[in-house]
Parts: sequence; C-alpha cells; structure tokens
Amino acid sequence: MASRSDIETVLLSRRKAIMEFVGMDVATVGTNTDLNDAIGFSVRNCGGKVESIIAVTDADLGTVPDDEIDKLLDVAEYRLLFNILGNMDEVSVSVAGQSESYSEIRATLESQIGLLSTKLEKMYGFGSAGANAQVGTLEYDFAEHNEAVNG
Repeated sequence: MASRSDIETVLLSRRKAIMEFVGMDVATVGTNTDLNDAIGFSVRNCGGKVESIIAVTDADLGTVPDDEIDKLLDVAEYRLLFNILGNMDEVSVSVAGQSESYSEIRATLESQIGLLSTKLEKMYGFGSAGANAQVGTLEYDFAEHNEAVNG
C-alpha cells in the first residue's frame, strides 16, 4: 500500500516546477493541502473511498486496490493539472517596460491535460463511456471555453 507521503512525493516529482510557478505548496510532503483534491479525486476514481474530502489519509489510500496505484498516480496528476490551470491568475506581466506573456504556459498545460486524458483512456478506460459512471468524464473543450470567455 502506498502512503500519502509516497503519492505526494511522486506528484511533486512530476509537477513541482509548474506548481511552484502558480504559487502552490511544493515544500510540504505528507499533508500538502494543494495535493489533497487531486489525491481524493483519484482515490474515488480508483475504487476507493475517502472519509473527508479535505483530508485524505493513508487509511483512505488503503481502500484502493494495490493493482490500481499506477492509475491512482496518473488520475491524481490529471486532476492536479486542472488545479494548476485554475491557479494561473496571471495572463501577462509588464514591469518597467518589459512584458511577459504566459499564454504559452497555459497552452502547454492544456496540451498536457489532453495528452494525459488520452493516456488515461487508453491505459485504464478512464473517461470512456461507462468506465467512470460514478464521476462521469472530465472531457473539457479548452478552445470552446476560451472562445466563450474571450468572445
């Protein structure tokens, strides 16, 4: 059985740089609140149960079958990417005549979400019709969203 610290360590090794960029906690391991939602979501989608949606524990992780740990990690990373995207407050920054645009970072995140979504469906059936009936799919059309927001 993987512990909460184990899962957080793997997620941080996969996404630490972008988490830090958007101001998420990358120093705490074992009780990282910025990883809680992703881990809880993943537990629920891997056949497990959580007692508290705001404090996933080792006991909650123990409700996931051992042969689902790789899926748990990948699904948690998927949800984490959405959370990171949601924390991207800055679109561009201008200071003393210099300007930086973060639209490429957003586009890269959206692309990574799409690639991971494809991987999850191919490897685990995640997101396919009926495979995750308890939660539904997480298909998201970023182009449609951006058009609606930006007109």
